[in-house]
Amino acid sequence: MSQNFRFLVHTVFQEQLDRFVTASPDAWPSILTQIKKARDDPFNAGKPMHDIPIKKLQGRIYRLHVRGPKGFRFIYLVDPDRRIVLGIFVSSEVKTKLDYDSIPWLEYAAQIYEDLVNGNIDKFKESVIP
Repeated sequence: MSQNFRFLVHTVFQEQLDRFVTASPDAWPSILTQIKKARDDPFNAGKPMHDIPIKKLQGRIYRLHVRGPKGFRFIYLVDPDRRIVLGIFVSSEVKTKLDYDSIPWLEYAAQIYEDLVNGNIDKFKESVIP
């Protein structure tokens, strides 16, 4: 059941997603499916990440894991007040534990959240998802 969330893409995530898709083009249909799930039902599509070391992001970050030979991890942020879902990070490394220090995704999340809160909407674009 759709909860009418919008999926916006921040420039930081778009650059990271473009690099991932270039390296793993066969994964794009599956990524698109997971993005649709996150947009349509963000609170049930992924699992909340409560151990985020940045307090303002706690309860807002979710992760989706897709297993198999073309598996990947997709992390997204939910802003229920603005009814927005934002992509944060996508990686083909599903078996590794997320390291908050070595992977810059948490920095991306903080930047994306700050831009959203501060109204820097020029850094976002509406994602065209069928």
